[in-house]
Amino acid sequence: GSFIHPSDTSLEDARQRLRTALEQTRKLRIAFNERVYEKYRIVLHPPPSSVEKIVDQITADPIGLNIKLKQEIKQVKEEKEAEKKEAQRIAGVLNSSNADGKSTSYLETAVAYFGAGLNLVILPEHDIKDLEPELGKLKYRGPINPETGQRVSGISQAAATAAEVLLERVRQASVLRAERQKRNHLGAKATNVSENEQSDSGILSRYNLLSTMNSSANNKMRIAER
Repeated sequence: GSFIHPSDTSLEDARQRLRTALEQTRKLRIAFNERVYEKYRIVLHPPPSSVEKIVDQITADPIGLNIKLKQEIKQVKEEKEAEKKEAQRIAGVLNSSNADGKSTSYLETAVAYFGAGLNLVILPEHDIKDLEPELGKLKYRGPINPETGQRVSGISQAAATAAEVLLERVRQASVLRAERQKRNHLGAKATNVSENEQSDSGILSRYNLLSTMNSSANNKMRIAER
């Protein structure tokens, strides 16, 4: 229906046109990944090695793949909605705490990490066993050498610092997401108290962890600047 173009004279024409679009998108991802790695030494999720792998996955189980994609889209939407609600609650606590003269820098940091979506494109630092062969081809997996604490060769100081800030943002967003999921899971099992009924002090205590994490990030920045 919506994938059929007026210029298509057959179903095969439509399939070929879509195949071409998939290949163009795949090549754009390859070029973008290479550019990001060359400039920042940040590794993104690798695209499929060939368009055939994409097409084969679709033709092997089109219904199942459609269901999987819809589930993934639903999860992303639910995650964004959860972040939106929590950001609104934190904003309320910030307004109240600022009026009382309390320090809330870590809460402000928490809000900054919401909605970034970086975890969708940047390769995580854990649970990547299936990609180890591909990662073995890379000399570096980050802007900072984990053994020496110094920026890796071949990139500028500014690029190394910017990349480390970006990676730290992904790490902290991951911690916040895990904490949110854990809290929601425990809340569903143990109580019927809604998110909006939780105390301001509870919000403040949960995000105290960010002040420690920010100190660690700042130390890494100072090391990168040497």
